[in-house]
Amino acid sequence: MFTPNQNKFSNKGKILVAFYSQTGQTKKYAQIIAQKLEADIYEIIPVRKYNDDMWAAAAEADKEIKENRYPALKGSLPDISSYNTILIGSGVWTYTLANPVVSFVRAINFNGKKVSGFWTFYDHDEKMNIDLKNYCKGAHYINGLPLPRKLTANAKNTNTAIDNWIKTL
Repeated sequence: MFTPNQNKFSNKGKILVAFYSQTGQTKKYAQIIAQKLEADIYEIIPVRKYNDDMWAAAAEADKEIKENRYPALKGSLPDISSYNTILIGSGVWTYTLANPVVSFVRAINFNGKKVSGFWTFYDHDEKMNIDLKNYCKGAHYINGLPLPRKLTANAKNTNTAIDNWIKTL
């Protein structure tokens, strides 16, 4: 799903926030970030839905990873040619990007773009930043924003973290 926003920050150029959210947590922060930056937003939606049970979904994802068979995505991918900056949101699955996000980043040419990410998780995100950077070949990668549950439990602290990260973009 693609939602364009007509009011761009002139000093930032056009920004796209692309995200996948299994539970709605990442979507919440994608919408906040897009609103703060007056950015366009694109929801990454796999053709098939993962199991709502976290452990069953993890088993499905692990099988895909082992088979190097990532999910097909619904709809067409966004044309990123007019964007200067792409921000990618994901929940953390086994320390790294959710499989639908892997499908997305594998299909996009980030050459010459500024790219960063933001991710929601409970307690382990060790591979997120480096894996996202490695997938976005040719991009100027800016360290991403980890949004652990212990941070997102406090709206004021979360808002401050988001604002501080935005300054790095």
